[in-house]
Amino acid sequence: MNKKNKITIIILTHDSYTAKCGSVEFVITSYLKQKNSDCIEIIVLNNSSNEENTKKLKLFAERYSELKIIDCDMTVGGARNLGAKEATSDILLFTEDDTIPLQDNIPEVISSIISDNST
Repeated sequence: MNKKNKITIIILTHDSYTAKCGSVEFVITSYLKQKNSDCIEIIVLNNSSNEENTKKLKLFAERYSELKIIDCDMTVGGARNLGAKEATSDILLFTEDDTIPLQDNIPEVISSIISDNST
């Protein structure tokens, strides 16, 4: 997979397990189940979560090699910039820990939009 075809999903989370019933897990798995999921890299920015939430997130993440967890204590903008710096692709999709995609072909949709706009 070359860098231009890859999409980095950057998810910002803060205490998802206690505040949102662990919704971050649903968001992550919905992206991992996408068609062409081999085109997806997922970075989760664990922003100032408490110890209990951090442990649960890291335990969940152990199951997925394509998932990278970054602990940080920053403003929302600072955390997103950190995620962008860590990304290995040219295409970035920023989302939240409670925003589940309704489509199962996000990589195709994004590639199509980029192709249409580059002509």
